Amino acid sequence: MKLLPSLTCLALMAASHSAILAQSSAPSELDALLERVQQNKILESQENEARIDRFNQNLQEQARLLEEAEADLAAAKELSIQLKNNYDQNELHLADLETQRENEMGDLGEIFGNVRQLAGQFKNIVRSSLTSSQFPGRDQFFAQLGESKALPTIEELNKLWYEILKETVESGKVTRYQAKVVNTDGIESTQEVVRIGTFNALNKSGFLDYVPETGQLAELAEQPKARYTTPSLAFVAGNSQSVVIDPSQGALLQAFANTPDTSDRINQGGEVGLVIICLLAIGLVISGVRWVSLTIVQAKMKKQLKDLSKPGSNPVGRIIKVFQSFDRPDVSVETLELKIDEAILKETPQLEGGLSTIKILAAIAPLLGLLGTVVGMIATFQSITLFGTGDPKLMAGGISQALVTTVLGLIAAIPLVLIHSFLQGISNRCIAIIEEQSAGLIASFSEKSAK
Repeated sequence: MKLLPSLTCLALMAASHSAILAQSSAPSELDALLERVQQNKILESQENEARIDRFNQNLQEQARLLEEAEADLAAAKELSIQLKNNYDQNELHLADLETQRENEMGDLGEIFGNVRQLAGQFKNIVRSSLTSSQFPGRDQFFAQLGESKALPTIEELNKLWYEILKETVESGKVTRYQAKVVNTDGIESTQEVVRIGTFNALNKSGFLDYVPETGQLAELAEQPKARYTTPSLAFVAGNSQSVVIDPSQGALLQAFANTPDTSDRINQGGEVGLVIICLLAIGLVISGVRWVSLTIVQAKMKKQLKDLSKPGSNPVGRIIKVFQSFDRPDVSVETLELKIDEAILKETPQLEGGLSTIKILAAIAPLLGLLGTVVGMIATFQSITLFGTGDPKLMAGGISQALVTTVLGLIAAIPLVLIHSFLQGISNRCIAIIEEQSAGLIASFSEKSAK
């Protein structure tokens, strides 16, 4: 058993030795590989040497550029120091010149400062003046002069004096000239304009408003009342020598134009205000009818009192007719008295008719005014709830209705109360005359019966 493995090892060693001997006799592939590796190594060495040579050359170039840059930096620093010294010297020289200029100018500096201040102030005056609609562009000169840092020239000073004098002279003139006017529809056209100093501008349609932002004249959206526009339009047409002047340059005219008239006030009262006005109208109609009726009746009664023998168509005459119809011996005093009382009762409603209606209307009017006040305040609080209190115009409608309805209620109630009192007095006097004459007739009948 031990002999067999030994023989096997010897056989393998012999076979391997024979194979090595066979390979050594042919060219080895490993030798070729080794030769190629050596060649590549030589090439890489050559390339590395060339790269090192290039690096050394670039290093020298970088050093040369660094030296040049350092030289330029040093020159720049030297130039900066030189320029700074020059700047400091110039600053000192400029300060000396400023001091010299101020000393040489003396009071001229203050004068020129006043000139610039005056030009700045007059720029705003000219820009908003009506004369600029006739002479546009003058504010540019004052703006340039007021903002200029240079000393004004003699020509500029003369022009400043001339323009100020021109504005003063034009403010006292009434001038007709052609100018561009924007109507209420936004259409621009050239029209004849009458300028009254610096107060008002007029055309054939009425008063004009000067807009400084555009340099144009514009017709007012709503002209003032006729008592202001009528004489002004006549003046424009050359038919009158009187004209309305607004010293506030249009502010008062705008206020008058926006002031609500009677119809506007009534419209502010809303539906409640219209109801109050209707009640007032009804009360006045009834009052007028009753006043005419009572006046006629009172006149007839006074005429009847002058002649009681001929009874007419009036309360006293009808009472006399009743008395005459029962003026018989077989009629007692009590019966006659009852008949006359009945006749008085028939006449009294006719004399007092409509007075209760006037009284009721006088009582209802202030109550409706109070109702309008409550409705207006409700509308006001609704506006406050929705939009807050930032814009008072949103609350103006409700407040106007509250106040206007209250005023309308009082306006309706006060005259109706006075009219009712007046008519009630006439009615009472007529009734007193009837009662007086009735008592007299009964007394005369009683005396006659006693005899």
